[in-house]
Amino acid sequence: MKKMIALVFTMISMSATAHCPNEFNYSDKELCYSYEWLSGPHLGGGHGRGHGHHHGHGMKKPMSSELTVAFWVKGDSNHAPVEIDGLRIYPWMIMDNGMEHGSRPESLKFDANSGVYIVSNIFLMKMMGYWEMRLAIPSDFSDFDPKSDYVSSFIVE
Repeated sequence: MKKMIALVFTMISMSATAHCPNEFNYSDKELCYSYEWLSGPHLGGGHGRGHGHHHGHGMKKPMSSELTVAFWVKGDSNHAPVEIDGLRIYPWMIMDNGMEHGSRPESLKFDANSGVYIVSNIFLMKMMGYWEMRLAIPSDFSDFDPKSDYVSSFIVE
């Protein structure tokens, strides 16, 4: 009987976690989010436009990746979309040698019809380390530090 109760408790706990796969606090609310890669992630691209050494010298043109991110209030079983003012979703490389850096500017738009954010023009160069996608809600972009001013992140796999 104890094993059955433990199994039921585990299943309930897993269900609750699946309902909110990623979470963070924003404006006195607990928000959940999920993401889905529409294209990619394509690791191994170059820097993109403006770098002549990528064209005509045996290197493929870099491929951009694209993903959607949906937000909802934790506990909302309907997953009603939440739009976040000032949201920024950006790639961030953490290298094996301890250095960190971003990528070229990505594009972010909220699709009101589907209730998701679409992040496009994500270029991820294959390097010694790993890429994260970071979520930030800066109150002041002039003082924004992408290395430390983020509320959540997930590893690009």
